[in-house]
Amino acid sequence: SLETWPTKNEEAYRAALRGRQVMSASGTDPAVLRAGIAELEQAVALDSTYAWAWAGLTIASSNLYLNGNRDPRVAARAKQALDYAVALRPNAVRTRRARSTYLLNVAGDEQAASAEIDLALRESPNDASLLSSSGSQDMNRGDLGSALTKFERVRELGRAAAVLAPRPALRHRAA
Repeated sequence: SLETWPTKNEEAYRAALRGRQVMSASGTDPAVLRAGIAELEQAVALDSTYAWAWAGLTIASSNLYLNGNRDPRVAARAKQALDYAVALRPNAVRTRRARSTYLLNVAGDEQAASAEIDLALRESPNDASLLSSSGSQDMNRGDLGSALTKFERVRELGRAAAVLAPRPALRHRAA
């Protein structure tokens, strides 16, 4: 039912999922980021209260700013999207992830970015994406022990997911 979705607007939800899918293939390529951003822009145009999509737009725009041409308009849009996400769901894990990405990629504040990821990890300690981001930030700061611990946890979570994943039924072939 739509009541359990992050938006009640099915088209906004589909647009956000398309944006996520587009970017999951190659999330750092500027052309791919622009395509994902277009879908996320459609999602927030259809539902301006869709915090998950605003956070996604922040992340994608921040990544485009870092991996694109450092266009100040992209930075401004990332900040605007972050402001909407924070206004709607200030303490949500995805909002914290978006704030961390913005702080790291646009504002250049590694310390504040790490603090946001740490807050998100307190809420969602088994989120492989958060652990990976935090581990990368630890590596950049030279804290290799902490980074290794987080990357090992990501690997453990991946193995657990593979074990728990549904397996296709075996089909018996008649001889």
